[in-house]
Amino acid sequence: MIIGLFLVVMVLAVVLAVLLTRKLLKPIKHMAGDIDNLEIIRDEKKVYKELVPFVQEIQAQRIQIEYQMQQIEQEKNKLAAIIENMSEGLLVLDMHKNVMVANESARILLGCAYDMEGENLFGLSNLPELRQAVREAMAGESRSCTLSLNGRQIQLMSNPVISDGEQEGIICLILDVTEK
Repeated sequence: MIIGLFLVVMVLAVVLAVLLTRKLLKPIKHMAGDIDNLEIIRDEKKVYKELVPFVQEIQAQRIQIEYQMQQIEQEKNKLAAIIENMSEGLLVLDMHKNVMVANESARILLGCAYDMEGENLFGLSNLPELRQAVREAMAGESRSCTLSLNGRQIQLMSNPVISDGEQEGIICLILDVTEK
């Protein structure tokens, strides 16, 4: 009988704990789902007054992050416009020789009619000078050479891209020096 009474008390305690926990968490869950609403901190039924400074800080950080993301997007668009409108060809390769960035001038100067990004440069071009320049840049050395391509004199400069002491890839600048 004592064991039965003990079990009933334990079951009631668990049920009561679950109900109280749900009641306590309901305003917090509501607040979390509506954190973008700046008016939420004024409604004491929807948020505990102890959490108001926390909610204000989250909202301020969210506004700051949104502003910073807009700034980053603007800078990214500006840089993309500069790269795409360069008269010089620009290629950026990862350490596997995959093209990460290729502007239109690079595609034109190399005679590639389609988007090169994501493709392996050695699969796109079998120019020995280009391949050698990329190999040397992968070995950490800068290289400059001139080659004839489609009736034009092309100067190719390749350099390793180093970040925090580690080589991350290769950058190639391609210039039409036919007229010079």
